[in-house]
Amino acid sequence: MLVLALALGLPLLSRRRREQRWRGWQRQARTALDTGRLTERLLPVSAVEINDTEGWRTTGAQVEQAARGLDTVADSAPKPVGASAAHQAARDLRNLSLALESARVARAQTPSTVDLAAAETACQDRRLDLDAAFSQLEGVVAGTGP
Repeated sequence: MLVLALALGLPLLSRRRREQRWRGWQRQARTALDTGRLTERLLPVSAVEINDTEGWRTTGAQVEQAARGLDTVADSAPKPVGASAAHQAARDLRNLSLALESARVARAQTPSTVDLAAAETACQDRRLDLDAAFSQLEGVVAGTGP
């Protein structure tokens, strides 16, 4: 009888622990995702809007801090789908910031119209990538878990 109770109870206890771990991770991931989204709002739509170099450096530091938060959450994810989604969001947040920085530097060097258009298109593409990554992470965070 005791063996039967253990055989039935241990899997249920194990499942409950996995579910609790998943819910805890979801709360942490929600915070990192919200921080990432708020940080994205600090980024200009176009490199044309970057006029204050010191302010831009501060924004870059905030982007990196938010990306590290996403990477930290990814590293603690109990499931690979959570790790993958959080790492992708961190990468895409950094990539958008890098694209804006590249466009800013290009503007300072009197590039051709074609080069400017390409730089701005790259920024728009990176923003779309980031939106997709945040949506994917949102789906994982809002999901029911393991």
